[in-house]
Amino acid sequence: MRLFRRGEPAQPAAAAQLGTLPCSQWQCHEATGLPCTYVDRRRRRCSTAWCPEHRDVVDDRVYCRRHAGIVRALSPIQESTPLPNIDNRAPSLVDWIARDIDDDVRAALRATPFASEASELVTDPVRLVFVGGERQRAWERSWRLADHMGVAIKVTVSVEERNDTEVLIRVGQNLAARMVPPWIEQRQRGEQLSPEEDAAARRRFRESIATAVIEALAREHRVREEQGLV
Repeated sequence: MRLFRRGEPAQPAAAAQLGTLPCSQWQCHEATGLPCTYVDRRRRRCSTAWCPEHRDVVDDRVYCRRHAGIVRALSPIQESTPLPNIDNRAPSLVDWIARDIDDDVRAALRATPFASEASELVTDPVRLVFVGGERQRAWERSWRLADHMGVAIKVTVSVEERNDTEVLIRVGQNLAARMVPPWIEQRQRGEQLSPEEDAAARRRFRESIATAVIEALAREHRVREEQGLV
């Protein structure tokens, strides 16, 4: 069977393909948008469309930026986990925060007394968990120091679907920090920062998480020492 006819033009990749819909990007006047192809666990579709300049593409499929982040974050487990509701940012926020603080968390874990020559630093992908007595859906990503005896200590970043603007940082089982990222706070207040101000706010946010992790690791080790567990 011939898959292509001689002289038939190849279809452009999704990144460059032109559509006919108005772009959903603020102040973009292009009418070359293709729809976001995201479909959530309730079979609802994202209603946005994006021109070539403002669309995001994953596996040659068009997405808005939020849903592209979700699809990328969940790519290892998509076959077994239904995609989150179209209006929920939790998994993409977890993935973005985790990638942003990855170097800081790794450095903090390697510098902690929990680390030994036999320790291995293991990172887990974004995954769905159920928290609290009401079994609320949440998304988390974690880093673990482990050896042949098991897990020595774990750092986790998580976001609950019912409150998908708030980032939770845990060290072991204890909450080390609870905070809303500055770019979300800015949108909630209707503020618009310059690129320099935005970058500075993001840097301070990352540094505050790193400090919280370092301090919580020290507390956790001190408590275990007092209990004779290390």
